[in-house]
Amino acid sequence: MSDDFLETTQEVTIATGRDELLQEVRSTGRAILIVLVGGTRGQRAVLDDRKFTIGRGSGSDLQLESDAVSRVHAFIEKRGGCHVLCDNASTNGSFVNYQRVQTRSLVDGDQIQIGESMFKYLSGDNIETAYHEEFRRLVRRDALTGALNRETFDEEIRKAFEPGSAVSQKPTLILFDLDHFKAVNDTYGHTAGDLVLSYVGE
Repeated sequence: MSDDFLETTQEVTIATGRDELLQEVRSTGRAILIVLVGGTRGQRAVLDDRKFTIGRGSGSDLQLESDAVSRVHAFIEKRGGCHVLCDNASTNGSFVNYQRVQTRSLVDGDQIQIGESMFKYLSGDNIETAYHEEFRRLVRRDALTGALNRETFDEEIRKAFEPGSAVSQKPTLILFDLDHFKAVNDTYGHTAGDLVLSYVGE
């Protein structure tokens, strides 16, 4: 996973390394967005008091190259001490925790979905612990379903089946498929499809 950060723009303060990022957030109480799905997983941007724009257009602070994203799709701004996500009359909508929103005050841990991309909002409170926990989860698990990623799954299943394993019962492996899943995306949209996958993961 790359440890690079989103490129510097005129609108956003971006740290160039993990330690610098955490120092910046600790000293200012600023919040961050972490990319969970789409783009480069683990990328993060520091939010401040200025308007942070998200869209397909080259002038966006966070540019998403997707036909499902409008040129200026949404923006995040500070209002009354908290960050607020505002949809900019986009075609496909902006979602917070799988609910379509026009305007929504963000709280620590909220998941934002725009097009096929998903982000996690972390507030300035206890940001270092939250960031490290989220980074560890990203390394081990799929952001959408919560299932172990391939590398971690291979490691865990090897441990479970090896002689002398600490597992108290014999392990069982179940394989299953979701029939006609493409029809869910085609009929109800990718956000509904992601919600189905999330529930299946649970």
